[in-house]
Amino acid sequence: MMMLVHLLVWSRDRQSWANLCFSLAVFSVIGLVALEMVSMHTGSPEVFGATFRWAHFFYGVGVWASLGFVHFYFKTGRRWLLALALGLRLCAVVANFTTGQNLHVATIHSLQKIRFLGEQVSIIGEWTTNPWVRLGQLAALFQIAYVMDASFRLWRKGSPESRRRALTVGVSLSFFMIFASAQSALVTRGTLRMPFLVSLPFLGIVLAMGYELSRDFLRAAQLARELGEKERRLDLAAQAGGLGMWRWDVANDQVWMNEKGRSLFG
Repeated sequence: MMMLVHLLVWSRDRQSWANLCFSLAVFSVIGLVALEMVSMHTGSPEVFGATFRWAHFFYGVGVWASLGFVHFYFKTGRRWLLALALGLRLCAVVANFTTGQNLHVATIHSLQKIRFLGEQVSIIGEWTTNPWVRLGQLAALFQIAYVMDASFRLWRKGSPESRRRALTVGVSLSFFMIFASAQSALVTRGTLRMPFLVSLPFLGIVLAMGYELSRDFLRAAQLARELGEKERRLDLAAQAGGLGMWRWDVANDQVWMNEKGRSLFG
């Protein structure tokens, strides 16, 4: 529902790119959750590999959306670093679809059943690592670097609002990106015997982004109420003084007048 709301906001105001990025991030989480559920309950190595091949696509969408959100919301990131992070992630997604069974695994030889949170699920048993996985790790390094750099530059602006955003959004996104990359790497190496759960840190990223956009909605609603109250008081003062007032909305080519103005100007 929130994805549709923010998508509608962007469709009404094409400059609200942060809202579009949030919608894409929600879309990526939905895709990741669905594919992770399929992989945990399949007994086929081929199906397991195919689900994670598409999971890398949704992961890429989530990364692009997160970096885009930071770019449009903070407006402090270095463009060259953003382009490098986005480009490397795009190359990683291409390698995911053109090498091995997915970016992490060249060949899955067998699956293994384990109990996880009280339920029997499938994880990779024996596999051959895809050497192109290093490209994904390099992309993750640069995407984290971009978020941290943009957050630091926002913090240096010094205003309380800038520092709050740097902490709530920048630190949260950096933490969850590091968590996602670390969990994925440890599971791939066999250090952690558990399913891939990249959707969980991305859910944290979505919550941090949604919290910040919700604050903007509340702030805009409060400003609208305050503006309406000021206009009402101004209209009452104009009526008491017998003043005719008018206002021209240039963008929409509309003219507003109070009651006295309409009687004077027609």
